[in-house]
Order: sequence, then structure tokens, then C-alpha cells
Amino acid sequence: MPRHYQPAESEAKFIPKDLSEQFLGTYEYGQLIFSGPITADTKKDAIPIGKFRIAGYSKMHKSSLYQIENTIDRTFIL
Repeated sequence: MPRHYQPAESEAKFIPKDLSEQFLGTYEYGQLIFSGPITADTKKDAIPIGKFRIAGYSKMHKSSLYQIENTIDRTFIL
């Protein structure tokens, strides 16, 4: 994820996701605060495009299906 994301400059919180890379970034007014791996369905019709609120997050969740080398094992489930 880029360190600066111009479309997020006017947003207090902005979290774009890249389904092809299974990654997301967290931005505050365009500046990258956090990025990490996600688990998301990659079917085109499964995830609509739009603005959504995060429904849940588990700081201690460890995926039994997806392992990413050389990372802290934190997985967001979208």
C-alpha cells in the first residue's frame, strides 16, 4: 500500500482493500497508518463496491487456512 493515498486526503479514516493481493491499508487523511493481510472472497460478485463499516475485528485471531510468511499473523476478515 502506498504511504500516501490522495483519494483518502479528506477522510478521517479510510480503509481500501486490494482483493487481488489480499491486502488492506488504513489511512488517516491520506497517510498510511497500518497495512496488513486480509481474507476476502475474490469472486467479483461476492464483495460489492462501496463504503462500509467494519463489523468485527479480533486482535488475537489466527487463521487456520491462510499463512503469510514473515508477517505478524493478524488477519482481518471482510
